[in-house]
Amino acid sequence: MEQRSLIGEIMGTWLLQSLCQVTHNGERTDIYGTDPAGILMYSSAGYMNAQLGFGKRRIMSSGNIMGGTREEKAEAFDSYMAYFGKYYEREPGTIIHVVEGCTIPNWIGQKEIRYAHINNNLLTITTPETESQGNITHLEVIWERAAI
Repeated sequence: MEQRSLIGEIMGTWLLQSLCQVTHNGERTDIYGTDPAGILMYSSAGYMNAQLGFGKRRIMSSGNIMGGTREEKAEAFDSYMAYFGKYYEREPGTIIHVVEGCTIPNWIGQKEIRYAHINNNLLTITTPETESQGNITHLEVIWERAAI
């Protein structure tokens, strides 16, 4: 089946349903648990942002942006991921995220490849395969279109 362009359909707001690491032999691991929280937005101006994390995160000892212990800050970082930048469709179903800002500074300036498929209200995004801890894996992220 030939992939169709998604550039018009992908615009809007999407809510995170699941984020799994999938091994080459099909084993699945929920990265942020079975009840993750997150949002993905694609604008008509060509910008996107993605925020993903555990649905329930531990409260820090201080709500101040500069507060919290080193351990609390490390746990907060490990439990949440966010990035933003421009996006474009390289070919039908292949979305490129040009990272301008990210919780992981190494991503800034990179072009992140995302393979997208929309079925009804669900957007499934997968990443290219990479090697992780001796296994060939990819990520599969399922988003649901936010109700208006």
